[in-house]
Amino acid sequence: MAPPASSRGANGNPPTSSDGGHEGGRSGRRVGRPRVDRSRAEARLKILDAAEALFAERGFDGTPTSAIAARAGVTSALIFYYFQTKRGLLQALIDERPFLPRFAELVADVEAGDRRELLQAAGQRLYDLAHRSGPMVRIVVREVLQREELRRHWEDVLERAIGVLAERIRTAEGPPLEAERAAGMARLFFNAVAFQALFGPDVEPERAVSEAVDMMIAGL
Repeated sequence: MAPPASSRGANGNPPTSSDGGHEGGRSGRRVGRPRVDRSRAEARLKILDAAEALFAERGFDGTPTSAIAARAGVTSALIFYYFQTKRGLLQALIDERPFLPRFAELVADVEAGDRRELLQAAGQRLYDLAHRSGPMVRIVVREVLQREELRRHWEDVLERAIGVLAERIRTAEGPPLEAERAAGMARLFFNAVAFQALFGPDVEPERAVSEAVDMMIAGL
């Protein structure tokens, strides 16, 4: 005897459960799209990695999208799908890969009492980040600073990072500091440590940072 009409679907077949299986059973398929989403995220990451390496090595103008696609193991069409243009890919690198926003976060989290402790901890974090960010620094120097709209964006990010450091310097234990002097001190300290990390002689990072800290404290 056939089951009543109410137990059949619109196509005459038994109704299915919400997970895609028949009533009374379970389908072997997983719900959702985690595999697809993860694959897309990995492809985008590979494109950014390839672009960072090639832009630093060859320059923006000297790097065709086909070379980026070959390095990343994807199609050129996928690059344009994610970033629309090669300039959009460069903008994504600037937004997502520079060490400055990360530095600002790390400085804000430093737990230190007096100014020397603060500068030592902040300087070590800056040194480590800058040292690991050589390719992005080369991209910034070679590409961003020569392109007006990107240069303004980079300068804004730099000012925010230095502003976080300046506020921590101003409010740390020690002789009172006016905001303007703290800002100047933060800029000088940032430049000194970043230069040592990127272009300085091969010395112990802790020593390089300590020398910069001594210079700052002596100037108070």
